[in-house]
Amino acid sequence: RPRPPLTPSHDDGEPPLKTLRQLGTSTGPALPVITKETMDDHVARLVKYLYEEASGALTTTCNAKITSKGILTPLGILTLRQVQKGEDVLADIGAELNKAKPSSATLSQLSSLFYTRIPHNLGRSGLAIRAAVIDAHYKYDQKLELMQLMKDMLAVAKCGKQLSGKKTNVFYSPDVQDKYNALNCRMQFVHHHSAEFDKVKQHLLKKTEMPASHLVNVFKVRRDSEHTELNEGIGNRKWLSHASRISNWVGLLTRGILMPKEVQKLGVKRTDYGWLGAGIYFGDHWVTTNRYCTVGKEQTGFFLICNVSLGKMKRTGKRDGSITTAPKGFQSYHGYPTLVGPAFEEHEYFVFC
Repeated sequence: RPRPPLTPSHDDGEPPLKTLRQLGTSTGPALPVITKETMDDHVARLVKYLYEEASGALTTTCNAKITSKGILTPLGILTLRQVQKGEDVLADIGAELNKAKPSSATLSQLSSLFYTRIPHNLGRSGLAIRAAVIDAHYKYDQKLELMQLMKDMLAVAKCGKQLSGKKTNVFYSPDVQDKYNALNCRMQFVHHHSAEFDKVKQHLLKKTEMPASHLVNVFKVRRDSEHTELNEGIGNRKWLSHASRISNWVGLLTRGILMPKEVQKLGVKRTDYGWLGAGIYFGDHWVTTNRYCTVGKEQTGFFLICNVSLGKMKRTGKRDGSITTAPKGFQSYHGYPTLVGPAFEEHEYFVFC
């Protein structure tokens, strides 16, 4: 089963990509501004947890350390330029992998160059060295995701310094308020005995068939920019889920859900698009959500429940990874498991904006 599309970081000197404007029900009342005095303990623990998972995913893979000044590597403090140099090598690796007969020698040389530019924690045995060669598309995709994580962390750290006026790296700082502010969104804990919690719980149990034991907590998340840009003209709204691996959440909360795009600067075609191309993927069943939801050290993971404006949907049972926009006269695709063709396993929804 193909992985869901990556969501590229926008901290690359370009304006932020357009976010998913269809999220949210209305401009609605804003969530309260949280300060150290008013921050709920559940929110504080969540923020710390997400930062720890992002940092851990980086430091366990790369030869890197989180310091007060930034992400320290054998080449010095990590910079966007260093990440871009790694991407340049990945471009060549991707181009080689796309050949009819990729050269093992070339892939080995390029992998060595990549690890020189992006130092990793690699084993010294011959077996470990051979396993580290980026000689398959899934390995290539993993490195693309690592580049995304690095960009996200650099963007969040930059935002943290700008908002706090401090020079300390927000991933290193113990100040949970600074961490929260750098996420560029508002979060609120939904109490278990509230009507709002019960509404979400009933949706998950009855509509998505999620096991009751899997629901731990519910948080409201609001990104004001998305509510401001909400397109009220698109109807057919539906509660749908969007999941991602736990190390991605610092980036997702900071920039929102973004449209994936061809990595043109890498000079190769992305191989990580899903069954219907470069859209934003949603599901309405727990099986779909759980497939893309990974857990962290506390054995918990996260997914979004989004009120998505689907507009007019195009039903299809066929896969086409080259799609980059909805067909004329439609706003979204509905991957339908019972239509003729290579059937989808569950109902899935794909939005293009």
